[in-house]
Amino acid sequence: MSELIQDAKRDFEQSRGRMIGLLKDTPDDKLYWSPSPTARSPLALVAHAAMSIHHITEMLKGRPFGGTTTAIADKAFRQAEQELTSRADVVALFEKNAAEYLAWIDALSEDALDDPITFPFGLGVGAVRHGLSAPARHTEAHIAQLEYVQTIYGDQDWHIGV
Repeated sequence: MSELIQDAKRDFEQSRGRMIGLLKDTPDDKLYWSPSPTARSPLALVAHAAMSIHHITEMLKGRPFGGTTTAIADKAFRQAEQELTSRADVVALFEKNAAEYLAWIDALSEDALDDPITFPFGLGVGAVRHGLSAPARHTEAHIAQLEYVQTIYGDQDWHIGV
């Protein structure tokens, strides 16, 4: 396995553990709380990240993302997020989609790193190698949001070791 593949897998596993740990540390009464009507709650943030892992994995497999604009994609994501109403459901979806990505990356060959993929929202075409770290990077972006939401509702714990 190439260093690029190993790094992508390691980074994703770290972000996966952090995201799930932060959700587990979210008190039940804060799972559905958000700082504004348009902001995602902790549960919705993790649900969104979970769904995105699936869509990114599909893109890496050569299947373009269906949403043509970020507005269309955001509307679809938010509707789907509303269907996931419990911590257990969100964690199960996250773990299912994480396992899908990890199985795909474990089977990825060095030659396949140069296979073409189409990035969403008109961002062009690239190679698998250019999108390989997207599941980790996207998850990390939502980890930062989740951590910020936690500080807004008063959680000052850094959750080190999560």
